[in-house]
Amino acid sequence: MINNIQLKLRKSTAPWNQSFAADFISLLSSCHNVKMLNDKTITLGSRKLLPTTEIFFDEEAVSVSFQDPEIPQKLYQAGGLRFGFNVPKLQSASDSNKKFEIKKDAAGEYCVVTANRKKYYQLTLAQLLSRFKGKCKEVNHTGMNFSSVDIPEKEYLSFREMIAESCYLVRYPEGEEWPFIIPCTKAENEKGITNTTVNRNPKFEFVYSDYNKVPVMQFDIETTLTRAEVFNLLPDPYGVSFDGLEDKFRTVFINTDYKDIFLRFDIGFAHSRPGDFYAWMIKEGGRIV
Repeated sequence: MINNIQLKLRKSTAPWNQSFAADFISLLSSCHNVKMLNDKTITLGSRKLLPTTEIFFDEEAVSVSFQDPEIPQKLYQAGGLRFGFNVPKLQSASDSNKKFEIKKDAAGEYCVVTANRKKYYQLTLAQLLSRFKGKCKEVNHTGMNFSSVDIPEKEYLSFREMIAESCYLVRYPEGEEWPFIIPCTKAENEKGITNTTVNRNPKFEFVYSDYNKVPVMQFDIETTLTRAEVFNLLPDPYGVSFDGLEDKFRTVFINTDYKDIFLRFDIGFAHSRPGDFYAWMIKEGGRIV
């Protein structure tokens, strides 16, 4: 059984982003499901429910590792994102020479990044922290997004099958390829989850869609703020809403010095998530076996 999900984020080598790790840690420090926190690690979730989630900040490549002692090491790559089972230490290159300019609006500073003759509107972690410090109450889920450009469907389905054999993986009930890992006890993993009232956050989400041309690591955060307050802090052009999810969260992409990978935060509104989410996911979506 997968006992731990390790999200490794390389400390920034860019002079403009030296506070990346400290800002990330400070942003999540107010979340009630943060169980341990120091200058290199954030541990999320309950030890009674597996997998737990850990976010590491070091000199390694950006990666997602599903730790299961019963599965041989297996490594995949989507763009600049390495992932798989029991991922070893890896090194990566920096994109610290990227070009961007700082602009300012009523909510604060933001970045206009130029890449491949296109403009992207993003925030640094410091700029995100200045808007949401002390207002984050829970990490709802983490996840990764990639497309058939990076991972052929046959290979993705093989990977998903291995994940499903090692944890409680459920389908998204509305048909999109957005399966979620639901933390559970070892007994629940063997016999099924019947108690859907337990808060099992953070979950882990996989998004397999051609919408994402560059792989994405995502962090979905619940806040104490209303929809209007979040929209005021994340206005256009750097604040983004997805069709059908406008009343759930607002998305912002983070300016990093990572190559071929995006970092994304989904900022949830207070009281916007249904209380019966687990019942809906588990009963309506169903376990992938």
